[in-house]
Amino acid sequence: MNVYWGGGMSGKSLLEFQHIYGNKTVAYALDYIVRVKYGTCHFTGYKKHKKWWDVTQTYELHHKRIDEDAVRVSIKKHRKLQHILGGVDRGYNIKLVQTEPMHYIVPDINKPSPKPASELTMGRKETKRYSKLKYKDSLVYFTSINSQGYNNRSGMLESMKPEMYPEVDTLIPFFLVCNSKGRELPIDEWYKDKRNIVPYKSNLLEMAVKCLDGINDFRRGNKWGIDAVQAIKDDKKYVYQYLDDEIIHHHHKIAKRLMKYGIDFEYFDLDKGSYKDTFGLDRTLDRNIDNPVLFQLKGADDKKKARSRYFQLVDLAQEYLQSRNIKDNRL
Repeated sequence: MNVYWGGGMSGKSLLEFQHIYGNKTVAYALDYIVRVKYGTCHFTGYKKHKKWWDVTQTYELHHKRIDEDAVRVSIKKHRKLQHILGGVDRGYNIKLVQTEPMHYIVPDINKPSPKPASELTMGRKETKRYSKLKYKDSLVYFTSINSQGYNNRSGMLESMKPEMYPEVDTLIPFFLVCNSKGRELPIDEWYKDKRNIVPYKSNLLEMAVKCLDGINDFRRGNKWGIDAVQAIKDDKKYVYQYLDDEIIHHHHKIAKRLMKYGIDFEYFDLDKGSYKDTFGLDRTLDRNIDNPVLFQLKGADDKKKARSRYFQLVDLAQEYLQSRNIKDNRL
C-alpha cells in the first residue's frame, strides 16, 4: 500500500482523479471515517479548454460504530458527466459559491457555481437521527456518516485506527497532514511497513506564481485582497513569510515528522515524477489539469491583460526565489 503524505498544495485532488482514471483505489483517512474512491472512466472530451469525462464513481465510507464489533461500509455509486477538476471559478478551497475574487490574474467572477437549491444539508439533529442502523441502507445514512469525518456529532462512531483501514492502492492520511489538530499527533508505527511517499515541487517558480495569484484564498482577510503586487510593495516581509510557509515550511514539517517517528519515505516530484512508475497507473491525466493559472490564461476574455498580470507575478516570484536560493522544496 502507498501512503501519500501530501499537505496543502500537494496534488491530492489530482492524485485522486488519476487513480479513478487509472482504475485504482484511493482513500482519505479522517478521524472517524475512511473515504475510499474508485471508478471507471467511460469517455473523455473537451469543451473549450476544459476537459470532461463520463465516469462512474463509487464511494465507500468505512466507519466503526459503537454498537457493532466490525467496521461497517456504506456505499454510494453513481455515473456522471462533469468537468475534470478545475476552472477559473474554482478557488483553492473549492468553494461552491465564489463570493469574492480569488485570483489576481483574472479577478472577475464569471458565472460562479451556485449550490443547487435542491441539495439537502443535514444539521446536528438530523445527523444523529439518520446515523441509526435502521437507516443503514439509505442515502441519508451515507450522507450523515460522511459529514462526521472530524466530528462525531451522532455519538455513534468510534475513531478509526490504522489497523481498521481497508486495503487500497493509495491511502492519504488526511487528518494527519491537513487537520490542525492532527498535524501535532504522533504517527502510528503501522505506517512503518508501508510505502510512504512525500510529494515535492521542482518547479518552484510555478508554485510561487500560483501562491501569489491566490493570496486572497490562502490568506483570507489580508488588507490587499487579491492584489499581491501591491502587497509586496507595501509589506514584502509579510508576503515572503506567506510564501515561505506555503512553499517551504509546511512541506519540511511533514518530512521532519516522518523522520522523528522513524518512518522511511521516498519523494515524488509533482512536476516530473512518473505516476505510472510510482503509483502503477497505466494511463494518466495531464498533470496541469487542475492548474488555476493555466485556466485563467486560456480562458480570459482579455488575454493581453491576463498575460501582463501573469508576468508581473513571474517577476515577483523569481525575485522571491532568488532571495531564498532554493531549487526545490525537499527537506
